[in-house]
Amino acid sequence: MTCNFAGSAMVRKNVGAERLHRDWDIIVAHGLGVDHCGHRFGPDHLAISQKLDQMNRTIELIVQAINRSHKRTALFVFGDHGMETKGDHGGDGPHEVDAALWVYSNAYWRSSESSERVARVLEVTEADLDNVSSGAHIAAPRLRSVPQIDLVPTLSLALGLHVPFNNLGAAIPEFFAGDDVGPDAEWKLLAAVRVNTAQTMRYLETYMKSTKSHGFSDKAVLAWRDMYARAETSYHELRALTAHSGGARGQPEVMQFEESVAAQYYVFMRVVLGTLRQMWAQFDAVLIVAGLLVLAALLAALVAVVVARAWRTSVGGGVAGAVAARSLGLLLSRNAVTHALQHQALAAALTAVVHGLAVSSNSFMFRKDSVVLYLAQTLALALALAVVKSMRASMTEQQRAGAVCGCSCAQPHTVIFNSMQAVVARRPRVND
Repeated sequence: MTCNFAGSAMVRKNVGAERLHRDWDIIVAHGLGVDHCGHRFGPDHLAISQKLDQMNRTIELIVQAINRSHKRTALFVFGDHGMETKGDHGGDGPHEVDAALWVYSNAYWRSSESSERVARVLEVTEADLDNVSSGAHIAAPRLRSVPQIDLVPTLSLALGLHVPFNNLGAAIPEFFAGDDVGPDAEWKLLAAVRVNTAQTMRYLETYMKSTKSHGFSDKAVLAWRDMYARAETSYHELRALTAHSGGARGQPEVMQFEESVAAQYYVFMRVVLGTLRQMWAQFDAVLIVAGLLVLAALLAALVAVVVARAWRTSVGGGVAGAVAARSLGLLLSRNAVTHALQHQALAAALTAVVHGLAVSSNSFMFRKDSVVLYLAQTLALALALAVVKSMRASMTEQQRAGAVCGCSCAQPHTVIFNSMQAVVARRPRVND
């Protein structure tokens, strides 16, 4: 079930949580109030505090309903983005990209021992990432910042679903480090992270086979395959060890081996993510500025062309009046589309202006491909309609010209005939 989160109604009526929890197995809710208040008032306004207090009371009602239920349930509460001092988002600042993640469950799923094991896995992973980063110059992201893409494999594996094929996130270890075991009596965290890693490697291999211009360097591909192969080798050695000694699992040496193998899988996924971020998310400030300058120059040239034409064809009123009169005439003219086709510079200039203004939207950068495609398709459709209308108008004019030509060719005979009648009429009669 997916719904907009009516938190205010739940708080006001104190109903709804039990029914939702009883009737549905999965609920996805989106609370829009905090985002709206942030955009309108900013993060430091009293309205934000009031809205957050309302959301806290709503979450409290849901937690109470979960606690009264016998169903094993987990509640995930997280933000999709933060906000800067003006309440906007869409950039890459820490206040915009950082958001909270809070998880609650009515079932026992962690212990102090499992938490210590997770901490050791993370310590080994971070140490290995430091070595890899310094040796191969790969800027692997910090592990404990928990990228949002990590929620995808975490939720998928927790629900018993396949991890999406093109996912690059890593399962959050705290959710799978309980004392219970997974398939084949192995540590559940190790089972989860191995499935996650296999999916990532399968995606990389398929991506490289599907296109020759994948852009991956031979060095990076060899490093990925080597790390994955070493992790798989260690895993099979661990399985062989536990298979030959039935009570080996739970011994300190075996537990340490499990943690080491899990860390190898995590290192592989973080190195892959760091490498692909460097390749797919590069921003060259010099080229960006150069592109903006070229766009500004083209826009100025188009505006100059429009102003020059408007000035040449207008009687008076100044440049601004001429441009306004000409634009209004184009909009009100019966052949406005044809005129727009004849003045492609004006259409291109208006498109460039709209495109430039759209950059001011704080969500524009994430939908830039869709916006540019929409503008291009709309402009192409307008020009296509203009061509069709222009062709029809041209054919109509040719038909009218043919009709006028026929009338003109008949007129001389008529004039001559009438003239002859007039001459005959003026001739003096001869008396017989």
